[in-house]
Amino acid sequence: MNALDVALVLFALSAVFGGWRAGFVHRAFSWLGLFGGILVASIVLRRIASATEVATDAPALLRSLAVLVVGAVLGNAVGTWLGSRASAAVDESAFDLLDSAGGALLGLASTALMAWMVLPTMTMVPGWPADIARSSVVASRLNRALGPAPDVLDGVSQSLGLGAFDGLWHLMEQIDIGGLQPEAPLETPLSTEVTDSAIESTVRVRAETCEVLSLGSGVVVSPGVVVTNAHVIAGATRIELSNDQGLTQTATLHAVDTHRDVAVLFAKELDVAALPLTEDQTAPDGAIFGFPGGGSLAISPFSLAGQRTVNSTDIYGQDSSARDVLILGSRISPGVSGGPLISPEGQVEGLAFGVAPDDPQTAYGIPAQSVREVLQTASPVPVPSGSCLR
Repeated sequence: MNALDVALVLFALSAVFGGWRAGFVHRAFSWLGLFGGILVASIVLRRIASATEVATDAPALLRSLAVLVVGAVLGNAVGTWLGSRASAAVDESAFDLLDSAGGALLGLASTALMAWMVLPTMTMVPGWPADIARSSVVASRLNRALGPAPDVLDGVSQSLGLGAFDGLWHLMEQIDIGGLQPEAPLETPLSTEVTDSAIESTVRVRAETCEVLSLGSGVVVSPGVVVTNAHVIAGATRIELSNDQGLTQTATLHAVDTHRDVAVLFAKELDVAALPLTEDQTAPDGAIFGFPGGGSLAISPFSLAGQRTVNSTDIYGQDSSARDVLILGSRISPGVSGGPLISPEGQVEGLAFGVAPDDPQTAYGIPAQSVREVLQTASPVPVPSGSCLR
């Protein structure tokens, strides 16, 4: 258990105690007001996100959570007032014990429901919010018991500009790693020379998609050619490449495979050195390069646990078929989607495309051979980006 789990347990105990004292009727109105306030706050955040520039960092999460807290407090206040009126109108003396027990159970259930809805949003925010949410025992148990949470807090995701991992949880859940036990290494095996070369060739990908800014990463594999994930640019009306060295370059889409989750971008004026795709079997270790949350470049060591051929749908949840997936031990965050897996020899071993919903140190990659096959289908003219994931 981590600090988030401890906080959730303490909150649950407080809710149980408060429910016992207040009773079922009073507490029911209180919780309904709380959830109603959160829902209204999420709608407000969605409207704000549609009209303003989004931010994708921990402070932005805190600002969004502040809006949620205000909505929750106001909703709870209204619900508590209504609950007091309702309790006064009902003769509870005949079933005090039953009313108290019902209030306690309602407090526990409501806490679990609230955590189930809120925690998935935290997993999409790079840095400590994602790390603590993904390593939460409570979050893992709730996800397994109740399944994916509904998008009632979609406004929070939109206010943070998160459009990468959140639409792909259905795909991650289809990956069976069998008896593999991925472990994320602590240190990168790459030399300084290889690291510097990979930094130069890795780019940030920003795609404007259906009023949401989708953030990902990519790598230059030949002059003016960048590969990334298809889910990063799905439905894009504009694609921009950048890095920490001041590069800003628009790009066009020339190939997309929604099942392999690979996209090929052309940027004719892109003056960035290319890295070769490996011709051999994937290296046993290396590092993943990418831009978590569209921020600064991050380097995450990885170890290869194995490769699996799995039956899964495409990025839209349709047309199931077989695909090859690399099972990696690594800790990555949203925004690293499409980032290259770099071997100690300086070759691109594949592209990162997701993380396991229930294991913070399990990541998934697309083998270099799959990337190469999509590259071979690139059109000389731009192609449609398809539908948005939302």
